[in-house]
Amino acid sequence: MAISHAQVLKGMNLKFIVVGRGEQSAKLFQEETKINVITGGIDKWLSEIKVYPKYVIVAVTGY
Repeated sequence: MAISHAQVLKGMNLKFIVVGRGEQSAKLFQEETKINVITGGIDKWLSEIKVYPKYVIVAVTGY
């Protein structure tokens, strides 16, 4: 699902970032989309940023 979202956003020429949990899934995503992934999960990323995004898309599996 995340790959599909990224392809649409990329096709719309929108700026976005991707935050993932695991190294393996991030690597697969990057290979498929050529888009870098910030790993470590959303909690880690949120603790490190200064400005919060206006919009987010959450795409998860297994829930």
